Amino acid sequence: MLYPRFCIQIQELLKEELPTAADVELTESEGSFRVTMRTPADVLYPSVSLARFFEAYLQGVSVNEIIRRILSVYSAETLHPFCTASDFTDRRAFAEGLGFRPASLRLYRGVLPILPHAVFHEMLFFFTAALPGSGSDPDDSIVTRETANRFKMSDEAMLKAAVSVSGERLPAFVYPLSVYLDRLAAGLPDAGRHVAGLAASSSGSSFLVLTNSASRFGASVILYPGVPEKICRRFGPYYLLPSSVHELLILPEKSADNLSELKRLIRASNRELNDSLLVLSDELYRYDPQNGLHVC
Repeated sequence: MLYPRFCIQIQELLKEELPTAADVELTESEGSFRVTMRTPADVLYPSVSLARFFEAYLQGVSVNEIIRRILSVYSAETLHPFCTASDFTDRRAFAEGLGFRPASLRLYRGVLPILPHAVFHEMLFFFTAALPGSGSDPDDSIVTRETANRFKMSDEAMLKAAVSVSGERLPAFVYPLSVYLDRLAAGLPDAGRHVAGLAASSSGSSFLVLTNSASRFGASVILYPGVPEKICRRFGPYYLLPSSVHELLILPEKSADNLSELKRLIRASNRELNDSLLVLSDELYRYDPQNGLHVC
């Protein structure tokens, strides 16, 4: 395959992988091709040269693997800023500021080697840390593997600390859908702006919203000990829709009548999101006392 044809194919495949509202530009200068992703909000992500990827293709690397590598470049860039060990006075200060950044496992699989993380039923959670004395939110700075190693904290140790810290600082809340939408109307930033459309497409009045007290990156509350069980004790077995990184939708089993439609709605909603950073998972989940939380 010739270099220009290869670059056009990569551009087309990237358009299929990235959010439908994003644009992938292919530019050429003095025989060198580059791709750049631009979102509807005119956020311009770094331009990526395709020359080295073409060399890898000639050496036998598959086109699918090349797409994965390019996406990992974009994924790492969108997760900035990162924190470093020098930002903290000691291990205790680091551990006491830990939190979570929910993300899509499908979109961010390529950066998992460099970032500590937890995977929970196909939902991905990176670790974050609030900088001491800065008053910053815990989701401001992503923890790198290098920083975690400096403080000799495994992924399991960080998960335990982050759950404890976040549970106290950002407790879980369950809202009726109408109440949550009123909160959004009051101006909460980013929090699930597509939730109304998703819920209205199904049994809207039956939905509940699970999030944290800030309604920001609230999908992390599913990691809190006892949260799924408490919901079941109050509402009975239920389905869980990962509407975005900011919240999860709860639909009591007694109100669910078409699982195929629920699955379709989740995938359609994710494709329609203007910002891929809001996507959490394409799966539909169910909770019952016998089986716990599981993918349907």
